[in-house]
Amino acid sequence: MNNSGLIRQLKKLNKNNTSKIDTSKESGNNFANFISIIALLISGISIYFQFFYRNYDLNVSLIDNDIKSDSINLNLIYNNNGNKDATIINSKIYYGKNDSIYNKLNFTQTKNEKPYILSPGNQFYYKLVEKVGFNEYSKEFLNGDTLKLIIKINYLNNNYLQSEIQKEIGWITLDSSLQIDKYQVNYQNINLDSDEYFSSGYNYNKQK
Repeated sequence: MNNSGLIRQLKKLNKNNTSKIDTSKESGNNFANFISIIALLISGISIYFQFFYRNYDLNVSLIDNDIKSDSINLNLIYNNNGNKDATIINSKIYYGKNDSIYNKLNFTQTKNEKPYILSPGNQFYYKLVEKVGFNEYSKEFLNGDTLKLIIKINYLNNNYLQSEIQKEIGWITLDSSLQIDKYQVNYQNINLDSDEYFSSGYNYNKQK
């Protein structure tokens, strides 16, 4: 019996099996390396967002009101959802008739309020109180006039520059005594984010 042919067949089979095992090991190593690279990338991104990325996310929620014939009280909650400090300078109520905003009609009683700094993740409850006196401006207002309720908020934006947002939040109607008769306030969430800012301040007579 000739064993040389059988030996050659066994060697060939062993060679093929060894080749398959080597290929399998190589594929397994490639997959393991791929998983390791993905893990490193995820770890690097997590470290970046945790220690280096600064996210600005400030908003205010109008949650309740107490409006009477001669006063307006608004309950606000400021939320700092970002990971950097946020600053609220002041909050005031103004009134609009048609397309006009009566800037001089700001009766807000919280005068000389100090800016409030919110650290990341914190909230601040704020009660905006105003005694109104539309009868002092009887030449401008009449019985039945409907005025827009406008909230104006000064704050520091993402670049730490003073910005202002103006938002219509409802309306009031005046009676014959020019006091508040009817009203509507829309509870809402307002995002405080703007690239606009106060660019200058001056008090002088401009030379021609």
